[in-house]
Amino acid sequence: MSKSLFLFFVLCAVLVSSPVWAVSGALGKIVVLTDDILIGSDMFDKEDSFEELLKKKIIDLYSEKMEVVTMAQEGATTVSSMAFVPQVLAEKPNLVIIAIGYNDALAKNNPDVVYNNLDNLLKELERAGAYVLLIGVEAPVWMEHSYATKFNNIYPRISQRYQVIYHNGFLKGVQGNPELTLEDRYHPNRLGVEKIVDNILPGLGPVIKTLRRVRSCERNPNGHNCEKYLPQDATKR
Repeated sequence: MSKSLFLFFVLCAVLVSSPVWAVSGALGKIVVLTDDILIGSDMFDKEDSFEELLKKKIIDLYSEKMEVVTMAQEGATTVSSMAFVPQVLAEKPNLVIIAIGYNDALAKNNPDVVYNNLDNLLKELERAGAYVLLIGVEAPVWMEHSYATKFNNIYPRISQRYQVIYHNGFLKGVQGNPELTLEDRYHPNRLGVEKIVDNILPGLGPVIKTLRRVRSCERNPNGHNCEKYLPQDATKR
C-alpha cells in the first residue's frame, strides 16, 4: 500500500471516530432573543451583521467557533417574545442571550408583569439546560422616577433569582450617538452593531470557559469534576 493511501485511511478513521465538535471546531450554538434593536442589521452586508461580527470576534478573542442565530421581532416585548420559546428550544442552544424589554419600558408596561414574563422565560430555559446571558434594560431617563426605579430593578433581581450571567452595558456608547446609530438615533448602524458586540464579549467569557470544560469532559467523562458538566449516565461509561 502506498504511503499516501495509508494516510488517507488513517485520516478517515480519525474523522469517523471523532465527535462532531472536533471535526467542525464548533464549541456550541448561541441564540439571541431580541427586539427590533438589531433588526436594522438585516440591511447590512452579511459580514457586517450582528451574527457574523459576533462569530468573528469570538474567534478573535477566545479562539473558538460558535454558531449564532438571532430571533428578533419588531416591537417585541417580554410578552410577545414568549411565542419564540419553542423556536429557541428547537435550536438546542448552549447559550441564550436575552435582550428584550426596551419596548416594555417605552410602553410603561407594569414592572411586575415584565418581571413575571421574564420569570416564565427563564424558567423554560433553565429546564432546557441552556446557559443564559441576560441583558439589563433600564427605563428612559425622562420617565417618572417612581416607575423608572421599579422597572430598573427588574433585571438585576431576576438575574439573581436564576443565577444567570447579567450584563448591563449592551447599548453603552451607542444610543444617542450619531456616529453609531441610524437617523432615529436609536437603532445601531454598522459601527453601532460592532460596538454592541464589543460590549457583550466580556460577558461570554464564563460561558466559553464552561463549554470548554464540557468539551474536555466529553473526551474524558471520568475526568476531574466531570459529573458537574455531563449527564450522570455519561460519567458512568
